Amino acid sequence: VGKVGGLFIFNALTLERIRKISLPHPAGKYSPLFKVSALRSYLLGKEVYREYCWGCHNLRKRAFGPSFEQIARTRNEKSILRALKSPPTPYMPSFSLSRAEKEALLSLFRFLKKGEVHAEGK
Repeated sequence: VGKVGGLFIFNALTLERIRKISLPHPAGKYSPLFKVSALRSYLLGKEVYREYCWGCHNLRKRAFGPSFEQIARTRNEKSILRALKSPPTPYMPSFSLSRAEKEALLSLFRFLKKGEVHAEGK
């Protein structure tokens, strides 16, 4: 059994570690490309979150609305998409997101559902 390795992603400005992608197999045998693609989608999801959701929803704590982590753990993807199109409360505006933005936002929810810890929102 080989050593467990990993790929570390850092913020270029602050040098703060954003994420570690575990690579338990030799890099020549298993490509990390799939994990990097998931990370790219997650980062785009955070950008969509900052643009549309950050004002009312914190990643991990309750703000004006429930945290994204709570939403991810208690709702399925269909109900999340339904809430974006037809908000459950009059206080939440509806959003006209592109298909890529919706998929990126769902990617962020998937990471939060797994309980993964990231530099922001600890």
